[in-house]
Amino acid sequence: HGACYAAHRDNERTGDAKRQWVNFRALTAIVYVNPTGFETAEDGGQLRCHIGAKPGDVSGATAEQVQDILPCGGTAVLFPARSLIHEVLPSQARRYALTLWFLAPN
Repeated sequence: HGACYAAHRDNERTGDAKRQWVNFRALTAIVYVNPTGFETAEDGGQLRCHIGAKPGDVSGATAEQVQDILPCGGTAVLFPARSLIHEVLPSQARRYALTLWFLAPN
């Protein structure tokens, strides 16, 4: 219990001129497959999205909005892998999720 993921993007620019992407991830899809629980914030494990963060921001400090999504079974989330900073808050129970990345050329 207490597992989490620190704030990050699923794809970032790299190199001296920041021209190349680290990988080919363009769109992230997450489907929560938890059989029960996670219907309130008390269970933890929320996906925290830092919406509108500036490109150089790596923590979400410049986000225009922060939105938490409960990992209830059957919930699906899609977001741009190259721009959305997100994290997973500490979970109080085992949490199950399927993640799929849609790829695009650099």
